[in-house]
Amino acid sequence: IATTYWHPTALWRGALPIAELMGTAMSAQYRPVVGGWPQTAENHGLGMQLTETNSTACSGMPGVSDAFASAIWGIDWMLYSAELNLRRINFHSGEINGQNSYYNPIASTAGSNGLFDTEARPLYYAMHLFEAAAPGNALYPVAVQSAANITAYATSRCEACPVHVFVINKDLSASADVSVDFGRGMGSAFALALSAPALDSTTDASYGGRQFDGATGLLDGIPDTNPVPADGGGIYHLRLETASAVLLTTMLVPGMPPAH
Repeated sequence: IATTYWHPTALWRGALPIAELMGTAMSAQYRPVVGGWPQTAENHGLGMQLTETNSTACSGMPGVSDAFASAIWGIDWMLYSAELNLRRINFHSGEINGQNSYYNPIASTAGSNGLFDTEARPLYYAMHLFEAAAPGNALYPVAVQSAANITAYATSRCEACPVHVFVINKDLSASADVSVDFGRGMGSAFALALSAPALDSTTDASYGGRQFDGATGLLDGIPDTNPVPADGGGIYHLRLETASAVLLTTMLVPGMPPAH
């Protein structure tokens, strides 16, 4: 494998506000950093991997890296990395002053009887949303037209497989009504939401209305998925609140454009 590492920010340059983590400048800086390395690696028969990354170097920013903002940033960061042709990324974790680093997806604290108490933090939720519909799939072209800071990615595994559309609201204040238009008739669809009360929430993250049990790493129940019927023109309508991302899954109709 060919590898690189990059943290988009570093605390020695100053505090990381949520606005900067959600901003479009971060992705704009990331693209030239990756540059042509994935193609160079592919020319040598290798995959390119980002083997160390997270919201900010130096153990993360309290109130940001351990807040729900890290989940919204994280799901976008994983999918954008795939769009840049990286094969895999690894989120960095560690400790600071004997405590869990703020950006750890899983926080473990020594408890009684030599056991550890564990907590699934917001970034862990984002990693599960990515795992639900991205690994092994191909990316399809998708475009977003919105005044709000919203990104979207579409994936599918084969021409007869479901299509998954990740819609991510990175806007600090705007909710949005989103219309998903495949340009043709599609099948039944349902939506799974990743949400929290606010971007700065460090608790109460929700994965389809459920939470991950720190002791097992598993959801405390079956996540809720809401049916999303198409209107008369074959368009699906979603409502994205602030601090949320939605995974829309619909059956693929043969003849969709080839993956890129």
